[in-house]
Amino acid sequence: MDHYAKYLKEKKNFVLEEYPEGFFTWFDMNEQSVYIDIVYIAEEHRGKGLMRIWFNDLMRKIPSTKTFLFCDVETKDLQASESMQALLNFGCKIHKIEGDKIVMYYNIRGEV
Repeated sequence: MDHYAKYLKEKKNFVLEEYPEGFFTWFDMNEQSVYIDIVYIAEEHRGKGLMRIWFNDLMRKIPSTKTFLFCDVETKDLQASESMQALLNFGCKIHKIEGDKIVMYYNIRGEV
């Protein structure tokens, strides 16, 4: 995945975070927010709380000025319902719906 990570950084300024159980990509959205673009957890590792662990790892890497984490679910994806449920269970809320995409957010610093 080294070439893929370099490609993402060069073309889109995305960061690829790799773990033994899967990976996710993210980028700096603006001064207050980061956006998680792709999350993949191998099927045998799903439902084990890895999203929370990976999220905590990301929080250690980004500036403390960040308040929001955004992500989305493509409703036409094969696992859309499962992805949406996982994000809701994590504590994400719906920000907006754009066509076939549901944009979700998570307040890193807690509800205001």
